[in-house]
Formats: sequence, C-alpha cells, structure tokens
Amino acid sequence: MICPNCLKTYPKNHHFWEVLGIKSEVAFFTCGTCQEKFHYLEKNKCQGCARNCSDQYCSDCLKWQEVYPEKVSHEAIFTYDENFSQWIDDYKFKGAYHLRFTFQKELKKIFCNTKEVIVPIPISEKRLKERGFNQVEGLLEGAGISYVSLLEKSCEVTPQSKQGKKERMALPQVFRVKKDLKIIKPIILFDDVYTTGTTLVRAQEMLEKNGYKVLKTVSLAR
Repeated sequence: MICPNCLKTYPKNHHFWEVLGIKSEVAFFTCGTCQEKFHYLEKNKCQGCARNCSDQYCSDCLKWQEVYPEKVSHEAIFTYDENFSQWIDDYKFKGAYHLRFTFQKELKKIFCNTKEVIVPIPISEKRLKERGFNQVEGLLEGAGISYVSLLEKSCEVTPQSKQGKKERMALPQVFRVKKDLKIIKPIILFDDVYTTGTTLVRAQEMLEKNGYKVLKTVSLAR
C-alpha cells in the first residue's frame, strides 16, 4: 500500500469496510505516522457546527441563530490546525491531487451507509480551470463515495481565505441549482473546511428555495 501523504509503501492491513465486503479499488491508505498529524475534534463540541467549544453553541452559531435560524446542524471530523492547514494548502492550492485519498477511511465511516444524497460544494469555472479539479468532489471520489453535483457557482467572489470573519459571514448568494437534475431524497451538503459556515448556509438556502430538503452539512475540518 502507498500512503498518499508521505508516498511511502507499507504492508496492507484489512480495514473495516473490507471486512464488511466493501472493496476498495485504490491502493492508497494513510499510514499511522501521517494519521497522527491530524487531530480529531474534541468531545466538547458546539451542537451547531462541531467546533471545539465549552458552551452549547459557539459565537458563530449564536450569530447564525439570529440571521438564519433555519441553519441545519453541522458535523466535522478534524480540527483545522497547522498540520491540516498545510495539508489543505498542498492539496487545494499546490495541486497535490493524490492527497484526495488521505481521509477515505473517515469519509467512508460517515457516508458508506447513508441513504441521503451527498451534494458537494462546487467551485467556479474559473477556479476549476486554474486548479484542474474540484477538491471537494476529489475527496468523495478518493473514498469511492457517490454524489450528485446539484449546485453550481453563479458568480466569482474573493476567496474566503483572503477575507475577514465579518466579510465572510456577509457574503452574498453565489450558488444556483442545476435545473436539469431532480432528486427526491434528503440531502447532505459536503465541503472540505467549515470556517464561519457561510458557504454551507448559502448552499442550504439555495437548495431549500428550490424545494430540496437539506438534512445536515458535513466537512473534513472545523
């Protein structure tokens, strides 16, 4: 097996989805050394967005309760710390596409038995041409998880990584629903990183405006 982070080979171990009879077509599995670089969110989490928090709701979610009380709950896996920031920079901005296999174990655990439709957050046509791939779809494909690209970006805005918190939470609606796709089942929205929640709130808002039911949102990191 090959670790998608350090690219070293190591003996194959049997994973829980293989025991269940779910085959993996990819020979990439994150090694133990690399796994230790990423830290799972602590048990004390905000009930609205999974952020490490000693209170029931964090400051961001208290704000969303005022401006968009319909916001669904959010589930995240890892803490967005220095190691995760470096990983996302290599994957998303430096084009290390093989890193899409890094978290297939965690994503399979969340999504392999779900009956809902997984809808990834899209990127603009401009970003797609520059980057060569949608990093969110790449994560799902790396884990062998089916999804429906129901949303598309209607306009380009300044990347959130270059904006402050106040600016991010005030971002306008940038999504639209693809009219040629129709689904009936409830939806789970998926993104790579949850910062203030604005991206997922705007996506939820647009889907519900068009008659879709969003059950919850999920991200790799918070």
